Amino acid sequence: VQLALLVSGDLGRRVDLGTIPGVTEKLNTIYMGYFASPLEDLKNAAAYALGRAAVGSQSVFLPAIVDALENNTEKKQYLLLSALRGFIQCSYQQSGGEGIAASLPVIMPHLETHSSDAEEGVRTMVADCMGSLTCMQPAVMLPKLSKLAEDHSAIVAEGGVVDPEDAISKKNAL
Repeated sequence: VQLALLVSGDLGRRVDLGTIPGVTEKLNTIYMGYFASPLEDLKNAAAYALGRAAVGSQSVFLPAIVDALENNTEKKQYLLLSALRGFIQCSYQQSGGEGIAASLPVIMPHLETHSSDAEEGVRTMVADCMGSLTCMQPAVMLPKLSKLAEDHSAIVAEGGVVDPEDAISKKNAL
């Protein structure tokens, strides 16, 4: 099963599976279904395959990834962000930095939302995605990251503001 997931993802990277009726819907269901597998290897293979397949059928899989980010548990969010990272990196390999530029308006709102997630693994994966995007599109991403850092610079604790001496160590976003 793991091999089939990996091969289907790489095939989807090369071929627009959206041109074959019903295939993208079935694959999306399969990929998302394996996120609930008890085996970590199958979960990771499904995330890999989903990210790769999104390169070839961006109009189907990319919206599925970002929409699912808002409706799942932290573990599934981590896997979805892993798929998104795979999409970003693989898309860059195939078409360069300009290829990913059209996807930024779809991707960035979700990354910004999860940049201050309570789960450290999710925040780390968001940082990986943003770092990759920044390397590919620095002129677009650096102002966004600067604004995001400003927005997260005021740290608030229960009952008041965190002591400025403790603020640096307690930042959990960017």
